[in-house]
Amino acid sequence: MVPSTMAQSAASSARSKFALAASRLTRFDQKLSAPDASTPTRSLSQVQRDQLRSLWAKVDAEFEACVEAITEVDPEGVADVQGMYDDCYAVYAQCLAELNDQLEPPTVPHTPQLAVQVPTSGGCRLPPCDTEVFSGDYQQWPTFRDLFTAIYIENPRLAPVEKLFHLNKKTSGEAHDIVAQAPLTNEGFASAWSALRERFQNKRLILKAQLKILFSLPQIRTESAAALKELQRAVHKCLTTLNNSEVSTDSIFADGVLVYLISAKLPKTTLELWEQSVTNKSEIPTWHAMDKFLAERYLSLEVTEDGHPGMETQAHSRASLPMSERSKGIPTLSVPKRALLQGGFTLSEQLWIRSGERVIFAPKRTIRSGYALNSFR
Repeated sequence: MVPSTMAQSAASSARSKFALAASRLTRFDQKLSAPDASTPTRSLSQVQRDQLRSLWAKVDAEFEACVEAITEVDPEGVADVQGMYDDCYAVYAQCLAELNDQLEPPTVPHTPQLAVQVPTSGGCRLPPCDTEVFSGDYQQWPTFRDLFTAIYIENPRLAPVEKLFHLNKKTSGEAHDIVAQAPLTNEGFASAWSALRERFQNKRLILKAQLKILFSLPQIRTESAAALKELQRAVHKCLTTLNNSEVSTDSIFADGVLVYLISAKLPKTTLELWEQSVTNKSEIPTWHAMDKFLAERYLSLEVTEDGHPGMETQAHSRASLPMSERSKGIPTLSVPKRALLQGGFTLSEQLWIRSGERVIFAPKRTIRSGYALNSFR
């Protein structure tokens, strides 16, 4: 259906009025931010802020009328008008923030006479705190939620529409799509923030995401300090995310599942040492106990890896040799007969004692060193 001439004329008139209102606000901002503009007094800044709000109210009203008028005549033109509106709002928000800063400078709390005075010449100025852009990662939601609340939502100098403007700037991807559905008005912020919390503060989805990470942890094939440390940090990150999202992990069942899952990822020697460290074999070990064990284990591996590079490779290569060849290249010691007898060894036993390997003919007492005992005095 071809739009009537009257409808086209009304749409053109509405577009012109909206453009004029937006132009007035933009020129007002340019006048205030001109390089030769003098610093206004507090009273003048208040008048300018009232004028700015009046201009924005006119822009907002003309925008609504313009969209209503051109929807039937030129639906594709709505996007252009929306773009002009968003650009104009960015100018308005920046100008309003500057005027607010002039009218409400930060107050300095009174310092008692007996308080320690910090020298101004030696002080350092901290950088401004801000939150990163939130794209929809469940693990980042608690951090983004708390930071955005502290910096923007609890800021009494920001109007709800300004908070919504910053929320649009601080979101991307799916999170931004949710926020963009709310109209850029004072009422729109509450609905946008509520929708964002409902979507990403979903305990069931958060638990599902963290379980997926835990069950996808890689198997550690070799005794590596770096691999154990990475495994432990991955578990810590998942547990922290769950706790921050108010998903409880404090139960015997949770400990049992987590310990079983992580045990299956450990290399053979570390797993054997873990089982040896469990004193009560009939009770379910806690994650706290395993966490402490993993920390001690990777610290021990770091010491041995740094002090004896290639030692593990040499041990494996020697283990593959015939029994008669394993003693070649190993320094020997002559041990007094009395010392052996006092230590619980019998002279009929041939002892091969090497770091990281088991004794071939098990004596009553095992000594671990880097030597083979092959002669007696």
